[in-house]
Amino acid sequence: MENGKRKLEPDKENGEITGWRVNFVMFCPQCKAEYRDGFSRCSDCDIDLVTELPVAPPEAELAPLEGHLRVVETTQDQNDCVIFCKQLIAAGIPFKVAESNRQYLKGVERTFRIGVPARFYKAAQEIRNESRLDRMRRRNRAPGSSPAPTQGRSEPVLGWAASMYMGQVGWSLLGAWRRGMALRVGSEGKQEGSLAALGMTWWVGRIVGGCWGTIYRAPTGVDWVMRMRIWLVLVMMACLVGTAAAEEQEARIAPRGVELTALDGTKLKGTFYQAAGAGPGVLLLHQCNQTRKNWEGLATQLQAAGLNVFTVDYRGYGESGGTPMKELKPEEWRPMVEKKFPGDVDVALEYLAAQPVVTRHIIGIGGASCSVNQAIQAASRHPEVKTLVLLSGTTDHTGRAFLRQSGKVPMLFVVSDDDKDVSWKFTQWLYSLSKNPGSRFVHYQTGGHGTELFEAHKGLPGTIVDWFVQTLIKTPGSAPPTPGERSSSSYAPDTLELIDTGDAIKVEAKLRGMRKNDPNAELFDENLVNVLGYEHLEQGDKKGAIEIFKLNVFAYPASANVYDSLSDGYMADGEKALARENVEKSLRILDKDTTTSEEMRKMIRESAEKKLKELGTAKD
Repeated sequence: MENGKRKLEPDKENGEITGWRVNFVMFCPQCKAEYRDGFSRCSDCDIDLVTELPVAPPEAELAPLEGHLRVVETTQDQNDCVIFCKQLIAAGIPFKVAESNRQYLKGVERTFRIGVPARFYKAAQEIRNESRLDRMRRRNRAPGSSPAPTQGRSEPVLGWAASMYMGQVGWSLLGAWRRGMALRVGSEGKQEGSLAALGMTWWVGRIVGGCWGTIYRAPTGVDWVMRMRIWLVLVMMACLVGTAAAEEQEARIAPRGVELTALDGTKLKGTFYQAAGAGPGVLLLHQCNQTRKNWEGLATQLQAAGLNVFTVDYRGYGESGGTPMKELKPEEWRPMVEKKFPGDVDVALEYLAAQPVVTRHIIGIGGASCSVNQAIQAASRHPEVKTLVLLSGTTDHTGRAFLRQSGKVPMLFVVSDDDKDVSWKFTQWLYSLSKNPGSRFVHYQTGGHGTELFEAHKGLPGTIVDWFVQTLIKTPGSAPPTPGERSSSSYAPDTLELIDTGDAIKVEAKLRGMRKNDPNAELFDENLVNVLGYEHLEQGDKKGAIEIFKLNVFAYPASANVYDSLSDGYMADGEKALARENVEKSLRILDKDTTTSEEMRKMIRESAEKKLKELGTAKD
């Protein structure tokens, strides 16, 4: 019975092949080391050997880590790889090892590449440098002996030492050159930390170091002055080649500033992050208390993943023209958001789709806060939009109508419990309206509002990158369904649907029946329904809004806020007597209300007193 895979190996005598023999090979399932017949356990990992290495399923290779991996070490020595991995484990740094084999006439060359998440790269780099120095010392010194002399012909390890040293020197020199270029072109210039430029710098270092090692191991009769001249010439040539290649690469992928002209002539400023090759595009829309600069980190990650990204400042924000939003009155701000912003978004989408490297029929949009509604409305107007990422926002009646019919657009909804501007239950309801089985709902307990979540949850940008890669590159317009997610709704979606579509009376009748058996029965969230009432009121549906407010009064009679809202509905409809009656009820209940926060109580009282002054003693 065979104990492992067969492996044909030569018999040698005095360096010459005299015949061939068959050996059986065992493998370590953890470090994948090969062992000859007769071994049963791995000496490094202390686990049993197997006859065949398990084949990892494709999805295992795609298991996400935080952010994207950066290669921190490449070696052909398996023992060096194991030692470095153990050092990473001891430091608490996650990593992944990729092994590649190349067949040559002389045998198989194995290469191990070790990658770590971007945020651990600097710490892993320091561990790597220390590990390399330790290996140099071990290889250059026999156990119990003093350091080997450096006179005459050197040991091969000195060539490798020179190679690593020159690699670090080349890296630093090109980094300084790139920083100088960035200062000359301004904030929209060369992107610091380009993987392509760093990779080119490493190869320059290897070439120079390799040349140094070759010269250093030259016959002792060669004049040392001549050796140094040759080495300096090689250094200059390698640096020139590396610098030219890095400059070309940087010029190709550096973010570039863009100026667009809106339909009414307003100038809009944006930034285009071009990927290394052709691919889909992503438009990122900022929230209404920020600018496009808040997307820079995510935009850079998306660019590295092969997506062409465009960020834009709304009019009145950042570097764009128009009246600054902080100078606008509330009655001026809302019409601008509702009537001007959609046109600005269309102009930005048109620019993105027109870029030669962008696949114009595959576009994604990300929006935060007020831009959630803009993103949804843009998807309803543009069939090329295949996916959405929506952070901490709501949408109006027409946006919800699109969600109910949006079976072809997968959406990623993100919200936290401590968001003071948006109820997580409202976001969860929007998620329930999406008909696409691949839509996802990411719910945090803390993190704040919109892009504030990135600071509290470091893995969220990586989640968004993975989402866009999946829905734009791997499977455009679709995402794998997440089993069980749809069952997490606190209230039946059909209840909110009935309220939103004009059947609040049916919901009240159902709640009356439930309260005959359970006086504390609930069918919906008070604040959520209150928001729906005001949305209907703003859209001119006064009667519908009043019915929604009345339903909230029936469901939550001990709340001062529901009476204050109902009074707003009656005032808008011209029913001043009923408006005054509900304002007075609100104030009476407010004095006994112990569940409402002090801040909310103050707002309700100020609203009620202001309405009483407007109503006077009117009885009509």
